[in-house]
Amino acid sequence: TVGGRDFVQANTSKDPAYGLFTTKPALVFDGVNDFMQAPAVNYAPYPAITLASSFSYTAAGLVAIKETSAVYSSNVGAFIIAGNGGTVTPSYFSGVVQSRAFACANGTHRLIVTLDTGAVGTITACYLDGVSVGATPAGASAALGNYVEHIGMRAGTSLPWAGKLGTDLVYSG
Repeated sequence: TVGGRDFVQANTSKDPAYGLFTTKPALVFDGVNDFMQAPAVNYAPYPAITLASSFSYTAAGLVAIKETSAVYSSNVGAFIIAGNGGTVTPSYFSGVVQSRAFACANGTHRLIVTLDTGAVGTITACYLDGVSVGATPAGASAALGNYVEHIGMRAGTSLPWAGKLGTDLVYSG
């Protein structure tokens, strides 16, 4: 992530396992209680960030693949990449929820999302496996926040994800 943060786990009994995407390393989340978190990451100085992830997805119930803050929709400048059935939804909270939902079949995927807080609509680009799946409609804008990041579960308490994460990169701009 921005600033070179590493994801850690205070409770090692909830660490995801190590696995593979064919021959590439991945973290394997069990969908029960595995998650990782990073100390607060301050994205506020950046007017735009690009998130790039490779992950495996299985259509299931509501899950939190990646989320900043304990509950993104209660914290201005927070975001989530959630899954729900055959849909994946990157969302950003600027005082109102701004989301871009799109169909996502079971399998391994590459997701690239650009959040631009200076733009009307905020999610200015969203690509799944190299194909544009659109941007958000016009909405309010607010600076990105300074929150703890979570992967695999909402704040380690709900929305557990059963899947594999190969990469989780954040670029400024």
